[in-house]
Amino acid sequence: MDSVNFEYIGDNKLRDILIRDQNEMELCLKNGAAKSVLVLAGSIIETILIDILSHHISGSRDEFLKKQLYQLIDIAHAEKIISDKSKDLLSILRGYRNLIHPGREVRENERFDINTAKIAVTLVAILSTEIKSYLIDRYGFSANDIIEKLEKDETSAELFKELLLRLNQREKHALYFLLRDYKPGRRALQRTLADNLRPLIYRLRPFLSNDFVLEQLKDLVVRVQVGEAKEILSLYRIWHKDLRLLPDRDSETILLYIINYIDYNVYTILEQGIYSSNLYGLTSISHYIASERTLVEFKRLVKSILSAYQGEVPLVRFFIEIFDRLGGNDKIEVENYILNEMPIEITGDFLMKLADLRKADDDLPF
Repeated sequence: MDSVNFEYIGDNKLRDILIRDQNEMELCLKNGAAKSVLVLAGSIIETILIDILSHHISGSRDEFLKKQLYQLIDIAHAEKIISDKSKDLLSILRGYRNLIHPGREVRENERFDINTAKIAVTLVAILSTEIKSYLIDRYGFSANDIIEKLEKDETSAELFKELLLRLNQREKHALYFLLRDYKPGRRALQRTLADNLRPLIYRLRPFLSNDFVLEQLKDLVVRVQVGEAKEILSLYRIWHKDLRLLPDRDSETILLYIINYIDYNVYTILEQGIYSSNLYGLTSISHYIASERTLVEFKRLVKSILSAYQGEVPLVRFFIEIFDRLGGNDKIEVENYILNEMPIEITGDFLMKLADLRKADDDLPF
């Protein structure tokens, strides 16, 4: 029997209790400890109701902690969180919850067996499903629901926008972190999802608030200062189109890092034959050149690219991509720098190959 996912529980402490009790309940069921299963199932149901009531109707957690299980069931029913049928089923389980008192078991001659215990475990799953349905109807899907659907249904990616419309703003923000930090399992669809994370994040971006995006950009600035290259490059590829939201100094810091990363790694990338995977998504840097300092560093990068050239067509293609994204005045300045300030022994072969590629593309050398 599959375990219940308690991701919809809002209280971290209660969620930890639920996970612990569920693990114990499953162990007891496996070992035929029927009475323990019944007591734990009742405790799990009580904990779920305490959390859902304290978060979604008026009243504090402490207030609901003082109530008995039958009272929690009645309130949840009155608030239309659970159905008539669920109320009746849970009320039956409530009686077994009192098996913890030996006097009650003796007086009322309660009878139960492992099949009764299995029913109790099923009731936990029924309640959990009903609570999730209630939350979806009231608030929309959760971020975890979207991830689970993407993992199980290959057509879900095509409906990603429609699924996003069912999320509230908090869950959209949560979905970003789930996608950003996603680690695939062994299933084929999980690996497919992992290969398509960035396009999904790009499609999620219009649904994120500007305040949230600005927080991620500020985090990128911090990571440039103290983080590792892999995470910085990954975040830049996600957020480069929103650099305009940052103060000029911060966006300049990010651009200088990316320019210098490319410059520093040009030779290594060529030697290891991993050009495309390392530089993919970084050609946008030239589009954001906005200060004299970034232009100076960009020209230094251009010199490194031309100096590294030994007939590699991908390197020339990379140059074309970054050059073509420059603004008009910057493009003229970089062109003049190459033609008038760099030695012909460095630029000659490169410019010939550049002209050949431009001609093949029905374009001009610059």
